[in-house]
Amino acid sequence: MTDMEAVRRLGGDRLIALANKANGNPGEIRAVAKRWRDAATKCAEPFDDLDGAIRRQVYGAWHGDSADAFVRYMRAYPKAGNALRDALRNCADSLDDAADAVQSAKSGIDEVCSSLLDWHRGNPRATENQISGAVGQSVTLAQGHVTRAETAISTATGKIKGYIDNLSSTFGHIPVPAGQEFAPKDGSVDGWIPADRTPVRTTSLSSATGAPPGTTATGAPWSPGGTGGGGGGGGGGVATAQALPYVTGSGTGADIVSAARTHLGKPYVWGANGPSAFDCSGLVYYSLNQAGVKIGDTTAEGYRVSGKPATLPLQPGDVITFGNPATHCGIYIGDGKMIHAPNPSTVVKVGEVAGQQPITYRRFT
Repeated sequence: MTDMEAVRRLGGDRLIALANKANGNPGEIRAVAKRWRDAATKCAEPFDDLDGAIRRQVYGAWHGDSADAFVRYMRAYPKAGNALRDALRNCADSLDDAADAVQSAKSGIDEVCSSLLDWHRGNPRATENQISGAVGQSVTLAQGHVTRAETAISTATGKIKGYIDNLSSTFGHIPVPAGQEFAPKDGSVDGWIPADRTPVRTTSLSSATGAPPGTTATGAPWSPGGTGGGGGGGGGGVATAQALPYVTGSGTGADIVSAARTHLGKPYVWGANGPSAFDCSGLVYYSLNQAGVKIGDTTAEGYRVSGKPATLPLQPGDVITFGNPATHCGIYIGDGKMIHAPNPSTVVKVGEVAGQQPITYRRFT
C-alpha cells in the first residue's frame, strides 16, 4: 500500500483527492452482483413447478377453445419470470463491469503514486519545480484512471436502468384471470373437453401424416414425461386452433434448419420463445422468423393447422407436429431426425422423429 502521507508532503493533494474518488469496494459490488444472480435463479424456479403442473393437468388431458386459451394465458407467467431472470443476470454482469473498473482505477492510481515516490527517492536533490512537474504528470495519469472508471460506472448504470425499464414481459402486464376466454361464464364449462387417450401404434416416416400406408393415425398426446413439451393444450382428434397467416419471404428450408441449429444446447423453459430459452413451439416460432418466414407465435396445434401439407419427399425445414390436436412440434432436418425442445429435463437438441404419435408435416416455404 502506497504511503499517501508521503505523497501529500510532495504537494500531491490533487493526487490524493483522485485516489479517494476511486476508493470504492469492488468486492462489495461483486457481492451485490452475486445476490442478483442468485435471485435470478430463484425467481425462475417456481415456473418450473408451474410448467410441471400444466403438463400434468392440461397437456394431453383437455382440448377445446377454453383449454387453448388457458394454455396461452398461463404462458405469460414463465415469460415474465424468464424476462426478470434474464434482466437480473444482465444487471449482475453490468455490476461486475463496474467492479472491474473500480478495481482497475484503484490499482492504477496506487501504481502512479508508488512510481512518484520511487522517482523522488531516486532523485533526492530534485528542485521544487522538478517535483511539481513530476506530481503534475502523476495527476494526469491518475485522472485518466478516474475518467475511465467513471465512464464504465455510468455505462453500467445506464444498462441496468435499461434492462429494468425495457423488460419484454412483466407480471404487472398479465391481465387478471376473471373475464378471460377460459373462465366459466354463467356456470358453463364449454370449451373444456376431455381428451381422447386412445393408444396408437408406433408411427414412422412412411407417410407425410406419420401413419403407415393404409392406416389412419388417431389422437394420443405426446408423453409429458418423455420427449414432449410446449405444445398447445391437449390431445383428441379434433383440431381446435386457428391457422396462422404467414409470409414466406426469402426463407428456405435450409435457412430454417440453420436457424434452429444456432439454438442447440439452449435450455427448455415452458412458454419461452427465445432467444435464450425455448419450449417446442417457441423454437419453431423463433427459427421460422429468424430464417425470414414471418409468422406469429402459437402452440404446436397452431402450427399443425397452419402452413401447407408437406408433400413427399420431406424437406429439411418442414415443421413436424405430434398428436391430433398436436402437443409437440419440431423442425425436420433430414434422415428421420429433427431439432426440438423436448422438456425441462433437457435442452434444445437433435432427436428421432419416429414415436408413439400421429405425425404431421407442414411446410412454410
